[in-house]
Amino acid sequence: MESEVVKIALLSDDPIYIRKLRKFLKDHYPGRELAVFGHDQSCRDYSLAALFPALIEKKMISLLIIDFDKNYQYKRDLLKIINKYHFLKHIPRVGVFGEVHHNSDLLEAYSLGALLCDYKRDDLEDFVFNLKFLEKREGTGAPSYARADGHGTVLWAKFLCSISDISLEEVSTLTKINKIAPDKKWLEEFLPSFAAPRSFINETDDVKKKFSWIEDINTLNFITEHPEMFMCDKVNVKSLEKSGVDARFNSLLVEKRIELDREEEVLNEIKKNFKKYKNHPIKDKTRIMIIDKKMRLMEGVCERYQELEYNLFNYPYMLDDFRIVKKVLPEILIVQEDEFEVVNGEGQVLQLSTKEKLERLVKQLEESFEEPPILLIFNRKKKFVSNLRYCMCFDGDGTVELLEKLGKIYQKNISPEWKSSLKWDSQEDKISSDEIDLIGLKRTIMIEIPIVLKNISEHMVEVKAPMPLNDGAVLLIDNVNPFYITIFKDLSDKDVSKGIVNGIDETYKMKVRRLVNDLIKLPKTKEDELETQKYKQLNIDKFMEKIKVGMRKVDEIV
Repeated sequence: MESEVVKIALLSDDPIYIRKLRKFLKDHYPGRELAVFGHDQSCRDYSLAALFPALIEKKMISLLIIDFDKNYQYKRDLLKIINKYHFLKHIPRVGVFGEVHHNSDLLEAYSLGALLCDYKRDDLEDFVFNLKFLEKREGTGAPSYARADGHGTVLWAKFLCSISDISLEEVSTLTKINKIAPDKKWLEEFLPSFAAPRSFINETDDVKKKFSWIEDINTLNFITEHPEMFMCDKVNVKSLEKSGVDARFNSLLVEKRIELDREEEVLNEIKKNFKKYKNHPIKDKTRIMIIDKKMRLMEGVCERYQELEYNLFNYPYMLDDFRIVKKVLPEILIVQEDEFEVVNGEGQVLQLSTKEKLERLVKQLEESFEEPPILLIFNRKKKFVSNLRYCMCFDGDGTVELLEKLGKIYQKNISPEWKSSLKWDSQEDKISSDEIDLIGLKRTIMIEIPIVLKNISEHMVEVKAPMPLNDGAVLLIDNVNPFYITIFKDLSDKDVSKGIVNGIDETYKMKVRRLVNDLIKLPKTKEDELETQKYKQLNIDKFMEKIKVGMRKVDEIV
């Protein structure tokens, strides 16, 4: 791989899609090459072993497309691994799906950092423009579509947040919304009759919902994949502040709105549900952590990743604080010495000798564990001396077959005391972030906040929200024409947030098109309604006039 050539990376094993996208990029995005990383040798440019060196050392990737159509869980976990390296956050990620995928898969991809998601389709014009925009952040040259004025339409949007941890009464999340603080101008657009006495207003269900929201803007409806963890319909905003981990996000703490007369009963039920998840059988699977920048063992189990009898944690590059071993708490730690690299917080590979790297790793193990895990070092010809109880060196690669044998031997001979010593300090009344990952819970939670639609096409949309939105905020419009919007600062103005419509297949794209057409027709519809009202009023006026002169022949009315 030539380090000076920056490419768009595609992680895929679909030869038809690869061929189609490569040709479209060549014709419509000259100068930008596609580098395909995959498991299938017949259609890839590079193996998966080359992915992380390309991202971290060669720095040759400007944008990453992940094809989730096949081996979804495997690709999802690759995205999780990429997220561990915060210095890669500048590389935009895009998810691509086949028609069989459920909406929750898209939500999970968004919550794991995908800025845009799309379905595989024949027409790639929108998709390639989106790639150009993500790379250059310029809105010029967008495909031309019919655009409709929003006419003040209010949409009850579901804003995506990602759960950090869950306690009995509260939920910590990461979000890209800011403090909800609608000004007078926004309120007048949201509810044009806002200033009028409420007794004078015809309160439809829609108007009642708007007034209910205005009366308590910090009480929000929400949607989650795990309602049994909440046992309520609404949450209250408790605090919202800048994230101390990632400046792109805010930390949103919400409180479950549990009925007071059922509080004790509900909290006990939530506690039971917590216990059920904490005792999930997956937690008893052996945790095997591998340090290998080429991820050879993980690539070897790609096709049967979901069937593994152990939990596999692959870290291509070890971060220089080595704390990740404490977070994972592996029972078996495998190091491929020939591909053991350490990087700092800026993504620079540290020039350390193999001896230094191993010594720092062992030091972390000794400090972090009362009973350190089994350490297996492959591709090492010399013995490595340490105080660890179990440390073995092998002259040769660690293979998938050997990994399987080790896992079975370990499971057969492990003592309950050893297993217990390598468990998290789990709190009875809390599901931690580590437990969420290990159990496999979905982190997505969507909170409902109204927005005012300014204008829309089937590709772009402008909205006004009652609060500022950070770059990359994702929201779902789930009315009769459902679609996702990703907001981008580079497209937006001071008071209007502009974003890209995405996350829809051809069927739903047609529904969005129908919404646009309905909005285009709306002025004519309103004009027709006005003419009808005038016509009725004319009849009424004439009828009243005839009554006055004693003429009551209703059938003579025009």
